Amino acid sequence: MPIDPEIFAVGQRALEQWRLNKLYVLRTALVPAKTAGKKHGARVYFKLEHTQFTGSYHFRGAMARMKDNPTKKPFVTASTGNHAMGAALAAHALGTKVTIVVPMFVEKHLLEKVKQYGPEIVHHGNDLNEARTYAKDLAKRSGHIYFSPCDEFMVLAGLGTVCVEVLQQFEVLEKPIHNIFAPMSDGALISGIGCFARDAKKQAGSLRPKVKVWGVTAINSMALAASLSAGFPIETETSPTLAMSESDNNIIRNGIDLRLARTTVNHVVTCTEAEILAALRQLHIQEKHGNYDRDKIGKLVYGA
Repeated sequence: MPIDPEIFAVGQRALEQWRLNKLYVLRTALVPAKTAGKKHGARVYFKLEHTQFTGSYHFRGAMARMKDNPTKKPFVTASTGNHAMGAALAAHALGTKVTIVVPMFVEKHLLEKVKQYGPEIVHHGNDLNEARTYAKDLAKRSGHIYFSPCDEFMVLAGLGTVCVEVLQQFEVLEKPIHNIFAPMSDGALISGIGCFARDAKKQAGSLRPKVKVWGVTAINSMALAASLSAGFPIETETSPTLAMSESDNNIIRNGIDLRLARTTVNHVVTCTEAEILAALRQLHIQEKHGNYDRDKIGKLVYGA
């Protein structure tokens, strides 16, 4: 079956971004699990994105999008934490300006981390959706560029560099890779990974086994999983979850992230809060691969 042109384009740009952004984006380690998978005879590896600059993968997407700015106009975006830090550091590194709209509830310690990179911060709205709506209006009024943390071609390409690195790291190990598990969240990371996995398989032909992409979601935040199942965007109720950034995603729009996730995500796994908590404990007690508290999404994937 011919590969979807959009998937091919994102996959190709992911590889391009990986080559171009070596001065900006950290190549994070891939480390073998000490205990995970042994019960079932599986080889499990962790991609340590919590060691990325700003402590999460969001920096990859923000950097890719903000570098792609021939007009040199300032940017406007909205976030509750990780994307804000990624956008702020990317703007600082590139010497451009960014205004970040944050909801009123964002914790002070997160804002302090964002402020260290010098962005303009605007407080607006009671949730992320209200902040995003205001950010779009602000960009329109100011003539600046609004960019989304999920529904953007270049953001997905930037996040796809995670998959570029994983496949290359497995080639160095000379070991086959069969499955990649990633948080579903707003759909951006899972779509970026899925696009490069599909494109890499197309380019490698029979030399690389088909890599299945598994989306992992907290049962308290099922918007993307429900939308994929239904085939169209669905708004869901959300509850607090240990997988922090998952809790903001109660609305999935019919954007590029949803379109590509429909085609590239092979399976969906849901995790209860008890499973996420158990995974958190096991990561700290048995795995000991650093401070995973910098991004609890790691526990979500591990809980699968």
